Amino acid sequence: MKLTNAQRKRLAVLLSKTALQLSPDDVAELATLKSLAEAEKLTLDEKFVTEALALEDEGDTALTADQLKGMVSSALADTLAAKGVDQAAILKAIEEANQGHVKLADVQTAVKNALAAFTPAGNAADTAEAIKAAIAEAQKGALTAEQLASALTTALNSQRTNSKNVFPTDFGTDVIVHRKGNLTVAQKELLNVCLGANQREGIDAKMFDRAIASGTKALDGLRAKTLTTGGAATGAELIPSDLSSELQMRLYLDSPLAAAMISQEVVMPTDTYKLPLKTSRTQYRLGSEAPGTDPVGSEPGTGLVTLDAQKLIGIADYSYEADEDAIVPILPMLQDDLALGAADALEDAIINGDTTATHMDTGTAATAPSKLWLGLRKRALTATLTGNWSGGVTNANILGALKVLGKWGIRRSDLVIVAGPSGYNDLVGLAETLTAEKVGNPALARILTGVAGVIYGVPIIVSERVREDLNATGVYDGVTATKGSMLIVHKPSWYLGVRRGFTVETDMDKKKQTKSVIASFRRAFMPKETPSLTQKTVFLGFNFAA
Repeated sequence: MKLTNAQRKRLAVLLSKTALQLSPDDVAELATLKSLAEAEKLTLDEKFVTEALALEDEGDTALTADQLKGMVSSALADTLAAKGVDQAAILKAIEEANQGHVKLADVQTAVKNALAAFTPAGNAADTAEAIKAAIAEAQKGALTAEQLASALTTALNSQRTNSKNVFPTDFGTDVIVHRKGNLTVAQKELLNVCLGANQREGIDAKMFDRAIASGTKALDGLRAKTLTTGGAATGAELIPSDLSSELQMRLYLDSPLAAAMISQEVVMPTDTYKLPLKTSRTQYRLGSEAPGTDPVGSEPGTGLVTLDAQKLIGIADYSYEADEDAIVPILPMLQDDLALGAADALEDAIINGDTTATHMDTGTAATAPSKLWLGLRKRALTATLTGNWSGGVTNANILGALKVLGKWGIRRSDLVIVAGPSGYNDLVGLAETLTAEKVGNPALARILTGVAGVIYGVPIIVSERVREDLNATGVYDGVTATKGSMLIVHKPSWYLGVRRGFTVETDMDKKKQTKSVIASFRRAFMPKETPSLTQKTVFLGFNFAA
């Protein structure tokens, strides 16, 4: 395609400048015009410059920046506030309308620069068509990259945009360029979800694979390690993990009960997963020397545990204003909110779960986590594995409970005491947790630590979901709400099924002007064998003053 008179004059002007006088944009434009001249087999000598500068425009004068600004502003005035800008669609439209006067590479650079700070959301089809029509109608000469960038920047920035901090998915990797090192893989995933982009947008595949491997390895290691967030091999490796692993790790950190039961987790390959188990051992009998009688054989008892996964969903809402002004800073808050909510819901289900038509606790909502499955308190009450501790939380009551558990209470490391805040302080007040000779470990003596970590060798954990507003029978009736409760659990006798890790999505409520981050996961909880007077795998102490 031949150079227009305007392009020849512009090329002559640029050729007349020294290298020091050329700006970076001038250099790019000069290269483009030289390329067109070479295609036309022009000789770019002094004669060319002289003749080109004397040329008349003959009606094909290039658009000025002011003309183009007015043209684009007019075309977009009615659509820009409600429509999005799609980079690929705009580039194609301008390429078609420009008829090859400016190379696509220059147009791409110009549009990218112009759109760098402009990011409305929505459908870009009408916007792209408006740009195409406006350029096709108004353009009578060459359209330079510099003019295009200047006009688009002015026109677009003059319109109302959704948010100064909302970025289109095409620029997903640009979101954290100026924050390199500030966002973990998990936080970048959460940011992508909040912005409506693909969850892995802007995350290098190798980096994501490393995060997955790191999270998986660390979660596996939690089954045998102390849960902390600092130090090698104690949880620090979890920090850069992917979003699902991060939320799951935070669940274990925020829920001592979930952490205590992690060794009992079973990955469920399908929903309604049947897990075979052994219910009794092979029996050995007295044998005799030949030709004695044949001994009677025996087979170990077997059974099935059926795990049915139930879904837990948590929703964290935030306003359009929070999105516009502080979406990156509030990412840690969103993570905390989702993780703490998951920990609270899972503990509630494990401790207070009841699937009977009328929940044992009056006023329990139909969608409450405590409706997922039969929990520890319900199982203990049903099996009458209980103790009336009307005299308070005492060492005698604790020893009595361990005695009730029988053989399940012998190995203390397999047990855990789950107490509420009031019950825990009662345990702290016992002489048996006070000194090193009583507790058995100087590092755990309350007189030194102020914390009751174990009693009679049984670890103590605290959960706010252990209800301390019950009546004298160990349930909530809405009338008497002054009695506490405490559980002792034989951990190996329970399964915590894992069907799906965390899935994180986003939703928008335009009427309320809010966005929501929605996290969900699926779990199941079942005993290996139903607790009973012959299967003493859980104990409930109740009816003490909270």
